[in-house]
Amino acid sequence: MKKLLVIILGLCLASTGMADNVDKAAIDEALSAYEAGVELTKEQDALVSQYGSTGSVIDNAGGPDDYGYNWEDSEEEGGPVYEWIDITENGTSVINDMSDDTIGGPYPVGFTFPFYGVDCTSFYIGSNGMISFNGTYISYVNYQMPANTYPAMIAWFWDDLDPGQASDADVLYDTMVINNRNALVVSFLNWDEWPGSPDPNGQEDITAQVIMFENETILIQYNSVESAAGFDIAGCTIGIQSNSGADGQSVLYNGSIGGYPYDELALEFSTYELSDLEVSPSTLYFGSISENETVVLPLQLSATEDSPVTIDSYFFELPAGFSIDIDLPFTIQPEEEVDVDLIFAPTNPGDWSSDLWIHSDGLNEFVTVHLVAEATADNTSELTVSPPELDFGTVFVSDISVLPLQLSVNGDTPVIVDGYTFQFPTGFQIDLDLPYTLQPQNVLDVDVTFAPPSAADWSSTLWINSNATNPTVTIDLLADATTTSVLESDENFLPTALEIAGAYPNPFNASTVIKIRAPQGRTISAVIYDVRGREVHRYESFRQGGSTSQLAFEADNLPSGLYICHITDGFTSFSQKLVLLK
Repeated sequence: MKKLLVIILGLCLASTGMADNVDKAAIDEALSAYEAGVELTKEQDALVSQYGSTGSVIDNAGGPDDYGYNWEDSEEEGGPVYEWIDITENGTSVINDMSDDTIGGPYPVGFTFPFYGVDCTSFYIGSNGMISFNGTYISYVNYQMPANTYPAMIAWFWDDLDPGQASDADVLYDTMVINNRNALVVSFLNWDEWPGSPDPNGQEDITAQVIMFENETILIQYNSVESAAGFDIAGCTIGIQSNSGADGQSVLYNGSIGGYPYDELALEFSTYELSDLEVSPSTLYFGSISENETVVLPLQLSATEDSPVTIDSYFFELPAGFSIDIDLPFTIQPEEEVDVDLIFAPTNPGDWSSDLWIHSDGLNEFVTVHLVAEATADNTSELTVSPPELDFGTVFVSDISVLPLQLSVNGDTPVIVDGYTFQFPTGFQIDLDLPYTLQPQNVLDVDVTFAPPSAADWSSTLWINSNATNPTVTIDLLADATTTSVLESDENFLPTALEIAGAYPNPFNASTVIKIRAPQGRTISAVIYDVRGREVHRYESFRQGGSTSQLAFEADNLPSGLYICHITDGFTSFSQKLVLLK
């Protein structure tokens, strides 16, 4: 009887002249495009489905509506993925509330589900293929959505359904967390159309589920649609709408998409903004390394908006020397920041600067990362310095002494000078910007500056590091500082205070001589300590006879290292660093 009423309604609509409003030109254009093999729009596909051969939908997506809902299905690139959620074990069955032309509920959502600006905490199940949010019965006569006078609903298959026809029919719901979001899953199992005979074998029915997320997203999944066995898919409506049909999205109306819905189809409604894939930094600087070295730098990936982004491929402009530590496909959730390693391992010398392109389902599709990298050949050259010893002599504390040092390459490949170290850095500087690439044909003159902050023996060592075959070059620095106004050679000068006038040689091998100046008549005590403060030699106290005294330090039985000579005359104390090199 109900099908007869639908037929009568259709005849009434036809008699009002609705058929006269058909755009015949649009139909002819759609059929011509189909015959020519041109890709069809959704509207053209609907016309071909209704008035000619079934077409192939190119754009299974739509929106936004006034509220902001968009929809797309699993045929779309980057669209939802069909993943059926089985709730038969833990879900709550309410099939006993269902029969032909009924509405059951209310049932708890389990959280607050926002739908067209209304917070919903309960829901109802209509036997004619929909979920609604009040107890208003919804007729088996389906309409294009949004349909006025009808309540807010999710129409997963709005048609004259009868869940009581099949003995194995069921409807269950369960609240759970999916991808860190609260979700309500409602599964409709083996629902038949009316009229029909009892269907114990599961033929001529539909199995689907609706998943509602706390962020307003709605996912409809069709597990099986027995259209080949006789289940009618040409007379239903699929879509969503707000209360009284003020706003909504219509996906399907009375076969507007041929062969739709079908097995393992996923359909998503969402209000979130689609994300771009964002990478940081946009340029990675690997610098210059040897062809046998490896450098690893971090790259941060994130999604800019509310939707996840899935990376499905990447391409290096120069793939032989680069790799990225990521397993594909890789999905980045909103508000998530993921660090991945980008590896540069050059196979030969040269300029490896190039680009990495990352492809995803984000709105920007491709993201470019610039790679700045260079590889040098294994070095066969030696770094040469001249002279190997810089003698600054005795410098007054208030003065500065500058000596030149010459660097050159002995070999055919460039040398990269990448570091230097002073044994006693206080008081010394070198005018050298690092890293510095020295070509075989070039000579580099640099200044080494001695500016003593106090009177003492400042003799020490400078080490220069490079990638040459001799990675460390040693330069001896001989330097002494004094606060007196005469040179050490002036033996007639009568000092007024205790001081160490220097030690020579220093650094030394086996023995050195320590020169002491003090006023006549003072009693001098001197002790040598190692770097740990342990006494290694004590001199007998002596009375200063002239202006200068000398102490010999024999270190044949001592290991190489730093030693300290400490002297005192009862009024003043003084210390001198001594470097023993064997």
